[in-house]
Amino acid sequence: MRNTLLQLFFIACPFLLPSGSYGQTYYNQRSEYLKANSVWPLFSAGFEPSIGLNFNTTPATTFLLDTIGYEGDEGLASVSDPVTGALLFYSNGSRCWNADHEIMLNGDTLMGNYGPPAGPYAGIGVNSTTQGVCIVPFVKEPGKYYLFSLDGTTSWFYDPQPDTPFLYYSVVDMSLDGGRGGIVPGQKNIALGSNLPLSESMIAIPGDNCDIWLVVHDYIHPVFRAYHITQSGVDPNPVVSTAGTQIQGTGGMGAYFAGGMAVSPDRKIIGITSFASLFGTTTGSTGALLCRFDPGTGIVSDAVQMNQTGMASYTMAFSPDNSKVYLSALLDINLATFTTPCPLLQYNISVFDSAAIAASVITVGTGGVVSGYFKSYHDKIYLKSFAGPELFVINQPNLSGAACDFQPYMYNNPGNYIFGGASLPNDVVYAFPADTTPSRRDTTICLRNNALDNAVLSAAPGYDAYLWDDGSTGATRNITDTGAYWVLCKDDCHSLADTIRVKAGGNISFSLGADTLLCNGGSLSLNATVPGGSYRWQDGSTDPVYRITDSGSYWVTVKAQGCTVSDTISINTLDVRQDLGEDIFFCKGMPIPSNILLSANAPAGSSVFWNTGSHVPSLQVQDTGTYWVTVTDMTCAGSDTIRIAEALCGCQVSMPNAFSPNGDGHNDIFRPVIEQGCTVGNYILNIYNRYGARIYSGNNPAAGWNGNYSNGQSADAGTYMYDLSFSGGTKQIRYHRKGDLTLLR
Repeated sequence: MRNTLLQLFFIACPFLLPSGSYGQTYYNQRSEYLKANSVWPLFSAGFEPSIGLNFNTTPATTFLLDTIGYEGDEGLASVSDPVTGALLFYSNGSRCWNADHEIMLNGDTLMGNYGPPAGPYAGIGVNSTTQGVCIVPFVKEPGKYYLFSLDGTTSWFYDPQPDTPFLYYSVVDMSLDGGRGGIVPGQKNIALGSNLPLSESMIAIPGDNCDIWLVVHDYIHPVFRAYHITQSGVDPNPVVSTAGTQIQGTGGMGAYFAGGMAVSPDRKIIGITSFASLFGTTTGSTGALLCRFDPGTGIVSDAVQMNQTGMASYTMAFSPDNSKVYLSALLDINLATFTTPCPLLQYNISVFDSAAIAASVITVGTGGVVSGYFKSYHDKIYLKSFAGPELFVINQPNLSGAACDFQPYMYNNPGNYIFGGASLPNDVVYAFPADTTPSRRDTTICLRNNALDNAVLSAAPGYDAYLWDDGSTGATRNITDTGAYWVLCKDDCHSLADTIRVKAGGNISFSLGADTLLCNGGSLSLNATVPGGSYRWQDGSTDPVYRITDSGSYWVTVKAQGCTVSDTISINTLDVRQDLGEDIFFCKGMPIPSNILLSANAPAGSSVFWNTGSHVPSLQVQDTGTYWVTVTDMTCAGSDTIRIAEALCGCQVSMPNAFSPNGDGHNDIFRPVIEQGCTVGNYILNIYNRYGARIYSGNNPAAGWNGNYSNGQSADAGTYMYDLSFSGGTKQIRYHRKGDLTLLR
């Protein structure tokens, strides 16, 4: 049943699973994004009542936030249920409210997005960081959220820079307080980063691996910092990227004193704006910058300046199709503040080039006395006036010029009005869910001897777990037949449903044989010959036959009939040949040496047998005799024999002084009498007559002189002389004898 269900799952996968390409659905078009961002609380910039907008209706409806009152000018975020769109909680960075518009459990005295203690807003609690609050859902833990709060530079514009961190986060758990939510005790106001001052920009961007990047920017330097948020939590060590300096000033507070960030729906381009010139920064330190963003690594790169003037912009927005950017110009080219409604500008960014982008600018409308915050939602772009009650909408932001349809959305009129500060709520983004990508691939496996060769299927590498259609869970699978096979590859974020169709190729017949044991220096010739084949052995040789004498693993790849097949053989060698040495002799009459030790060649695990009945590798010898040993290891055996005996180290020699070669069988031959058993070598016996002429010479100790000349004629009776020399005994002692002998007739 399990295999049947698994097969049904795999068959269904190509039709039910997403394509696996994140770019097919932009992050701000996903249903959970639209629901989670559907309710916008708008805090009052003055002492008017705060209101909210509910986009779960069409058009959006307003509601009063009477219990909140005056809570700040910039920087807020809200989150709704990602399924129903019902409001969950919202925050201005200092406090956090639940859906009943009450301070949630443990939701006060939050750090971040503080108003200045001095200056024109002193004492009135203004929260003045453009993107001062960001809510990020936990990865794979529904109902839990990170609440990030940022102290931007304008929060302390009128005072010295504080020596405290600029970025904090707290953990909100919606299961607390009977489901109304609360900040988890002990997980509140957690500092993130150093005391290095940050700009007013902060956004969250979905990553490629079930993760989210929280991106902030340094105040003075052109540096992006991307904090990685995964299932394991928030990595306190950000990915640091140094982008371009095109809008960076040469001194003063720098370009990033005030402004905001945005990311394109495909997450490939990140933009940052600046209106720092309004605060007295150096000329040139203003404008808008576009950079490439890698959602897989969090790296920002390849910055280009978007506009070629000195104008300032509060925030920006990308069109839903990623082709255009919208911003409003707060300053003209001479850094003079617009006294008439600020122009709304449209740029085409299809070509990622500064000059081309600047040349594409089109004025598509005006946005209020000092226009400000952009927010993309439901394929539209909303624009909140910085200092007035107006809310505007770009209905067709993908279209060029006036066709984009820039219109007022709501005005302050009885029953349908907009109050609030400059900001709209920061986006809540979700990690992309684990995607399952269907894949289909064909493979041809050649035959060797009518069977599939190397019939092992490999799943895609890099995953944590595998499940094949037969229930096996390895990264590879052995198969015995052609057909279709399925494997599901999974990790924490991705899965791949892979279908592999196996077809049979050509048939090549050869075999290197079974694994083999070579005994006692033997050899083996491996033959891989096939008609029309080419060969490559493990050592690079290319002959069809390979001779083996050593142990090891040997393989050959044969190409023929359009196929490439391989075979492997393992060779072991055992050498149990025995060599007990030369026979051992000792001088007759001497005691047997006590240090005679016979040693067998006995590898570990082999069996040893001596003719004495012993099974030890070494045998101590204490007597003369013949000894042999046999050693056996697996199917290999080797034997040797040695003889240990007494020997004549020297010879006793005597010479007769007469002989009578008369044929009676007694003393018929003249020869030396050498001790029996004595080894004789280099033997020569010469006989001379009385005139000194040699009449006999022989080298056979057993022969001797029979009394005749070499022609067979009998020598006369009389006196003769002999000369004998030889080497005798095991020590080959040299003997030499000379003397007279009498021949009797």
